[in-house]
Amino acid sequence: MARVTGRMICAVAAILWAAGCSKPDATPPKTPPVAVPTPTEPAPVKAAEFANPKPDACPVSGDPIDPQVTFEADGKKYAFCCEHCMEDFKAEPAKFLPAAAAPPAKPAEAAPAAPADWTALEFGKKTKHTVAMPQTWKSEERANNLRLCQVRVPKSEGDADDAELVVFSFPAAGGVDGNLKRWAGQFGGEDALRGRKDDLPTAGGQKASIVEYEGTYTGMNPQAEGALAPKAEYKMLVGVIHAEDAQYYLKLVGPQQTVDAQADAFYKMIQSFK
Repeated sequence: MARVTGRMICAVAAILWAAGCSKPDATPPKTPPVAVPTPTEPAPVKAAEFANPKPDACPVSGDPIDPQVTFEADGKKYAFCCEHCMEDFKAEPAKFLPAAAAPPAKPAEAAPAAPADWTALEFGKKTKHTVAMPQTWKSEERANNLRLCQVRVPKSEGDADDAELVVFSFPAAGGVDGNLKRWAGQFGGEDALRGRKDDLPTAGGQKASIVEYEGTYTGMNPQAEGALAPKAEYKMLVGVIHAEDAQYYLKLVGPQQTVDAQADAFYKMIQSFK
């Protein structure tokens, strides 16, 4: 009996020892992995979206295009590699496109036709040229030999003087800028400048410029040395025509009211040059 009891005590002791020495599992439970979304790639650019001569290539540099840098010309959309190339393209599309793809060139501006009842004024150096002028403008004898032509333009009501149109040619007298500076000086300087238009077409295909000055006029006496008496509220229109044989200057000077009234006729006269 004592032997059985001893065995039971040993068994109970063994069970208690095992229970006291056992440790809880310290390993945390595994968490399921979190799904990471795959980044969405931008849709590939389709070459058909743009009118570039070479698909996916900048028409200026040939580098890969940036689809965010685009410009439309003649209803077609073009893509470029950078803003700089786009600006170059804007300035001159035909330079970067095949002839068939380039936007159509604007037709050359034509000179306005002079009225049919105007009369012709002829002058020239190596070549004889003509301009049309109103019949009320009357040719008169030249005050000196520097003048190729001299025309009297009738004054407006209320003005004391007629205006005068004179034609010059100075192939070696300081050039266009030199002559304009000299005539500006007759009105007190560059502050007298009131306007300038360049690249006006003429009937003969030449280009012309027209410059306007206003103020107190102190011109040279065409028949004697020295200057004329100053004249307030005067105006000058200078037409410069760039012909093949020479530079021609057509200068209309007179009371401001008279010159303003004849300004439209003066512009048409300059553009009738041929």
